[in-house]
Amino acid sequence: GGNCVAYIDNADNFKAYSKGMVHLLSSFVPDEFFVTDSLVVFTNEKTLRVFEDGETNILSTSTSNYFIGDDLLAFYNENEMKFMVYQNKSIVALEGIASDNILSSNFKASDDMLAYINYNDQFIHYSNQKSTILEPALPESFQTAKNIVAYIDGYTQAFKVFYNGSSEILEEVKPKSYKV
Repeated sequence: GGNCVAYIDNADNFKAYSKGMVHLLSSFVPDEFFVTDSLVVFTNEKTLRVFEDGETNILSTSTSNYFIGDDLLAFYNENEMKFMVYQNKSIVALEGIASDNILSSNFKASDDMLAYINYNDQFIHYSNQKSTILEPALPESFQTAKNIVAYIDGYTQAFKVFYNGSSEILEEVKPKSYKV
């Protein structure tokens, strides 16, 4: 990661080195852990935790579906049946969803934003506590990177991008391929 190193020591303690200090994150070995530029994300038996700026917080005690960007973490809270985002040390509920199955293939996170298809088949962009409906219907495909979303409009087949708060048509017909 950009600001820290996470590791399991010889006594099975999970620790992070950040800003010149070693922090004990937990006395158990996590099921899995990830390090981004700003966050250490780790789970144990469906409990999702995050370490940021010297603090460890429990985000959900029941989650199995989550997505990580550099500065944001999106997850489905099974207890509350809500799709939520952790960013800038706060949690925002985005959608009430009865099941997390809808999120598994319809969601992409990058750096400090995410794009997803909600339960009403709307194509949504989220960043810095603001949601924007990109399209009222399913895109054929989409990709994200940094602060840009590229997608094929599912209705018109136009190739579009969302950048700096607005959508633009790049091509009236879909390209043979695209990468972001």
